Amino acid sequence: MKIAIVSGHFMPEIGYQETHLAKAFSRGGHEVCVFSTTAISPTGQKVIRQDYQSGQSRNKEYGFSVVRLKPAFRLNSKVMAMQLQDQVKKFAPDLIVILALAKLFPAPLLTKKFKAVAKVALFGDAAEYADKSTDVKRVTSSLQHFAARFTKGYLYNKAVENCSAIVLNLPETENYFKSLLSPGNTKLFSDKKVMLNLGYDPDTFFFDEASRVRLRDELNIPESSCVIITATRVHRAKKLENVIHAVTLLKSKGMDVHYILIGMHGDDYEKELRALIDQQPNPEIFHCFPFFDQEKLRAYYSSADIGLWTKAAISIQEAMGTGLPILLENKPSVNHLLKEGVTGWYYDSKQFDSKLTDACTTLLSTEVEERKSNRLRNVAVNSSVFSYDVIAKKITDTVS
Repeated sequence: MKIAIVSGHFMPEIGYQETHLAKAFSRGGHEVCVFSTTAISPTGQKVIRQDYQSGQSRNKEYGFSVVRLKPAFRLNSKVMAMQLQDQVKKFAPDLIVILALAKLFPAPLLTKKFKAVAKVALFGDAAEYADKSTDVKRVTSSLQHFAARFTKGYLYNKAVENCSAIVLNLPETENYFKSLLSPGNTKLFSDKKVMLNLGYDPDTFFFDEASRVRLRDELNIPESSCVIITATRVHRAKKLENVIHAVTLLKSKGMDVHYILIGMHGDDYEKELRALIDQQPNPEIFHCFPFFDQEKLRAYYSSADIGLWTKAAISIQEAMGTGLPILLENKPSVNHLLKEGVTGWYYDSKQFDSKLTDACTTLLSTEVEERKSNRLRNVAVNSSVFSYDVIAKKITDTVS
């Protein structure tokens, strides 16, 4: 099958859904071409400093092609480009996979010109993604949400009318999506909706025992210690100072714990966190790092014993690819990810300290070899749901 993946941004260095799907479809034997722009999304600008070059290239490892177009319009995450229709038509795909429709770039494909081509659109709207960390940002977020409803309302109705399947990445996306639809499209949406989680690339994220041993040695962390890790874009809204206080509390109770935080990017909030760490009784148990590429992330996930996230992030699923047990707040954006007590634990907002204590107690009372066997079990459990090879096949099955 010839598959076109259409996304306004394509950043392999970071590795969002469009990158993982391109690899997975290629591994599945399909001919794949990604259509994108030279633009960098706002979330990627602290990692990728320069725009990509326009034109066509080929991924040597997986064999998929990438066609990048120069933007004719850019506004924050919104981007549009000329010639998208012509380029996709030239490729003559059997299936068009649309990502991030609200960013406008794929919109020209929801027309009569492509009516005969099977199309699947993926959506992952979640209220938690809105930045409301300050009063100004709360007002800005509300205004953006109000304006987006008009844009998304039009585009999401077009998607329901023109696509063979509507893929929802999160359970809470469904109600939001339905709230934007015209009465005539509600039943059509119900007939076309498919629930498929966000996932991870199995070629990149797996349990790497050799890296675990090496990194613990480099960080001077004994194998018997319990290492907690968070890998995310460090941001004030994530309230990571609460995690620092919680880890210090564990240490004060005599627990042999360390905390790794990955995702620093040099802003004022980072300075505040580092100053807070320096004030703790045992600052040596905290290990802070900037953004890492995915291979290095895999090594750090493998070195840890518990993954901890305060907000939804794709890095959660990536860590799960290494079999890492995860601790998450029980809320709509993530409460579909874990098998309680097997692949991780959920906590209610008032139970954070006690749940973290329980998780660390469990890990510290588990022999090193049993920790390893549990990780390998988790890899098998998680891959059956979150591997992009599984997700990609389910997408093609919707139109076969």
